[in-house]
Amino acid sequence: MATGKSKKSKKRKKKNTSDGTMKFLLVLVIAGLAIAMILFMQKGEEAGSEPSGTPEPTITLGAVPSGTTLSPQYTGTPVPVMTQTPEATKAPTKAPTKTPEATKTPTPVPTEEPEPTPQVDVLSVEDAQKLVKASVAAEYSVHLLNDHLWVGEKEYYQFYILDGQAQILYPFLVVDKLDGSLFCYDGTENTLLDFSRFPLGTGAQGGDTDPDVTKTISAKEAYEILCTYSKESLHIAKEVVSYDAEYGNELTLVNGTINCYRINLSEISDNGRVSNKGEFYISVDGTKCYYNDSETNEFVLVQK
Repeated sequence: MATGKSKKSKKRKKKNTSDGTMKFLLVLVIAGLAIAMILFMQKGEEAGSEPSGTPEPTITLGAVPSGTTLSPQYTGTPVPVMTQTPEATKAPTKAPTKTPEATKTPTPVPTEEPEPTPQVDVLSVEDAQKLVKASVAAEYSVHLLNDHLWVGEKEYYQFYILDGQAQILYPFLVVDKLDGSLFCYDGTENTLLDFSRFPLGTGAQGGDTDPDVTKTISAKEAYEILCTYSKESLHIAKEVVSYDAEYGNELTLVNGTINCYRINLSEISDNGRVSNKGEFYISVDGTKCYYNDSETNEFVLVQK
């Protein structure tokens, strides 16, 4: 009989162990499902909202006594926390930019345009020379002395006349550049005389001798006459106009009989040295030119 109870006791003990194992596996399955549900819920919360910061629920498993069915005990029920979806970050509103006002261009003040200078026909020097040539004897030659002679507010061409012996005849003749009027010119007073005969005071063109008409030229006219002489006849290297000229109204008595204007020609070199190029003398009637021979200290008549 003892043997029979022992077998029965072993069978019961074996059965209890098998039941306990099944219960333990069941608890593990339930716990696994619970953990899976918790993980699923956490993923849902991460997808829809920020984590609430509430501690996750934990499951406390007690000791499982033999022959007792256990169910999982929760220390807390996870409550999903609804978090407000943050508003989209708003871009800072820019203050409206004020459109700059257009710069006002000042209204130009109309300026009065100067009246155009009327075009004035000026008589050519060739035509003026032809006019003088037609007014004197055929054997005389006409030569330009000054193309910018001003008398008062008018401008004239100035000419000198040579006779058949290449002697200068007086007075000088001038022609108005605008209207072609012909005049005799008094260089001493810088005045004009009406042209009636030429030369004046000689009766060369049928008139009587006029002793009141002076035949004396000015110092400036004497220089202008000197400019008509060639450099070869004066024995200088350049033309007269290329040198500096010094002259005045003082007269020099040449050969004891002829009053002349003295004209000194000089040149300034690059180093500032002044070189004398000669002294020349023009008679007051403008008919003769002399130079002083430095070797003989005599006055020599210049031949054109």
